[in-house]
Amino acid sequence: MSITALPTVILAIALVPGLGSEPASVFAGVTVPPGFRATLIDPTVASNSFIVAGTPARGFNADVYLTLPSAQQIVSVDIGASEQPFASFAGLIRSGPGLGPFWPTIDAIGNYGGDMFVDDDKPGTNDAIWRVSPAGTATLFSVNASGAWDNDALAFDTVGVFGGDLFLVDGASASLYRFQPDGSKVQFATGIPDTSGGMAFSASGALAAGAYIVNAPQMRIYFVGANHVEGASSTIFTNLNVAATSLRVAPAGAFTYAGLYAAVPSQGQIVRVGSGGSNDGAFVAGLPGSSMDCAFSADGTRLWIRAGTELWLVECAGAAGDFNGDCAVNATDLAILLGAWGGAGGDLNDDGITNAADLGILLGAWTG
Repeated sequence: MSITALPTVILAIALVPGLGSEPASVFAGVTVPPGFRATLIDPTVASNSFIVAGTPARGFNADVYLTLPSAQQIVSVDIGASEQPFASFAGLIRSGPGLGPFWPTIDAIGNYGGDMFVDDDKPGTNDAIWRVSPAGTATLFSVNASGAWDNDALAFDTVGVFGGDLFLVDGASASLYRFQPDGSKVQFATGIPDTSGGMAFSASGALAAGAYIVNAPQMRIYFVGANHVEGASSTIFTNLNVAATSLRVAPAGAFTYAGLYAAVPSQGQIVRVGSGGSNDGAFVAGLPGSSMDCAFSADGTRLWIRAGTELWLVECAGAAGDFNGDCAVNATDLAILLGAWGGAGGDLNDDGITNAADLGILLGAWTG
């Protein structure tokens, strides 16, 4: 049966704006948009840990990895399982608070051997960068013998806008350094104040290509564009007006918002920042703790959040009628169902045919 042959009343109901729009979903006090769910994975992680999602293509097969600075180690976490030791820095770094490891980041493109990298302090000097193999073996990658570095963020360009290189924000010189696989570095950009809170990269789309660096004390996000001249100053992307401590861009996947995701511990939120710099409000709210970090899975289907001592997972709720997997049931899914009318492609009740019963299920799950 063609779409035009559907009963007029069904089409009229289906196209009513906002039909079946759901309120935000709440999970143990944590609020996410309709179509998503939040799950508490571990209530007792280290409150000063940093996280990075696994990258199976590079051999990092755990769901997520957490640095434990106080214990000088990295642990792995899989859904439904307890923390497992992954890498130890005992004997490699000085013990004590604030010495790392921090800022785990994985070489997704593969120019640096596909390893994980972290920053830390090395005995007798300051702020080394370490590489960790998929087997959990840590080796020294680069160290600043003068002790002048003040590592405030470490991240790979995972989208290739700067060739997939490793970048370090150095608060001591208010600079962004760009590394090469042999450990050499250049001062790539200046004008980035001390105590930055994370770095994210965008390659294309509504969000301009380049590096975005958040500074918590100044409540700003700085920008270094794809055509940046080496050694020139960064620019201010936006005055965020909230103190963010982590910044991410979602890979292509379920999280379709064309902007930045920023962790704001003081408000217990993950907020969205638009391509023009606007604060577009909370995506996740009600998170606990005075510190926070977040990371997207490599395939863009999961958002991991470490909030205080809790590790949370946000993902699609898997609602019936979400045919394209974008965590929403809306006009796009309606068009898919109508295109399959009379066949099996839009069957939601397992009777082998797409008809008015399936349309009713879709409308009942409508998120808009």
